Amino acid sequence: MHPLFSTRSALPAYLLAWAGLSMLPALVLNGGSGGALLSLSATLVLAVLSMPVYFACRALPLGRGLGRVLGIQGAIALALALAFALALELGAHALSIASAFGDLPLFVAARRAETFGALPWSGRPMPCSPASARSSGLCAPRCIRTFCSIA
Repeated sequence: MHPLFSTRSALPAYLLAWAGLSMLPALVLNGGSGGALLSLSATLVLAVLSMPVYFACRALPLGRGLGRVLGIQGAIALALALAFALALELGAHALSIASAFGDLPLFVAARRAETFGALPWSGRPMPCSPASARSSGLCAPRCIRTFCSIA
């Protein structure tokens, strides 16, 4: 049995800790309330997908062939990073159905490398159209072609 299921308070505390960590991708996305909602849902998906990693750590302690252990842990980390990026992409497209979050896929696409963990946050301009900048208020009112700076 997973240790998070041993007491009643362990799983809610675990999920609450992950909910707090979800604010980091929300800050990178900078998509307003839609970015925070998307980040929370994708991070909670990652929290649930990360639970079985406990058993991989128990089966492969660090004392048993460090290269093999690091290779397996690296593969697990890559798979979880891809799952998180996929959850962000799918969640952004699902939330874009609501008119208030229509530009959310653009914010996720512009920050794809940062949310995957490949690059540090660069603060580069966010893609938007002049019409979406005026209607959503997510981008600065002054857009140049397909890019605008966040005010």
